[in-house]
Amino acid sequence: MSFVERYLHYLGLTSLPEDPLARLRTLHAANQQRIPFNNVDVLLGRLPLLDPDEVADKVLTRGRGGYCFELNGLFSRLLRELGYDVHVHLGKMLAGGAIVEERPRTHMVVSVLIDGQRWMCDVSFGARGLTDTAPLIEDVPIVQLDTLRYHRYGDGYLMQTRRHDNWETLYWFDLQETWMADWIMSNHYSSTFPASPFLHNLMALRLTGHGRITFNNLRMAELRDGVRHETLISSPQQLYTLINQHLLLPLNQADAGALFTRLAAQPAINIV
Repeated sequence: MSFVERYLHYLGLTSLPEDPLARLRTLHAANQQRIPFNNVDVLLGRLPLLDPDEVADKVLTRGRGGYCFELNGLFSRLLRELGYDVHVHLGKMLAGGAIVEERPRTHMVVSVLIDGQRWMCDVSFGARGLTDTAPLIEDVPIVQLDTLRYHRYGDGYLMQTRRHDNWETLYWFDLQETWMADWIMSNHYSSTFPASPFLHNLMALRLTGHGRITFNNLRMAELRDGVRHETLISSPQQLYTLINQHLLLPLNQADAGALFTRLAAQPAINIV
């Protein structure tokens, strides 16, 4: 079975639209509903490897999901093999009012050119981000699960979300082309630098047909048809059950225990 066949089989897609944009939208939505963004393995001391075959094995064979360097990287590979004009860019996480010039490049986004229009893709973001591909047009509201926009800043763009009548910045990126060597450096920082939030906090997200499921340390939140429900996780068994059931991630009992012990000392972080 080819890489494309494996990927589509894992997503549960038996056919794709012929129109390139409709096909891209189908793939973007299916990816986020089937493959969870998460940093579980980083918290367990298993450093992400970006070798394409290793990522494919982790995601498509072992069902572990991953974070942006893995999932957006894998998605960009799929799109290239389907014949899209694909570009990979690195960005800076800015939640909480961080300053662009003071942040490292720790997020990956993908863009696709279709008939001269650049369409943004991000299938691996742990907060209020894209739930569908979107055209890169400045300051035009993008109404998806949340209301978003791209706002020009310097030689790049701020991805922002509308909350409480204000635009809150999620991340910044530019359109500079990047390569595997760049991704490896950013991935190494994100998974090993002591101050990286990925080493201390559980962050996970999967879209559903009705909204999204998020994990924020020992708090799970489900947004379903516009209504938010929260669950506080009080035991390793509960963490094991919820991650397997809601993230579709095969976490075993031993790993659930280790993860719970690590997270029990961490406060909930307000990123989603």
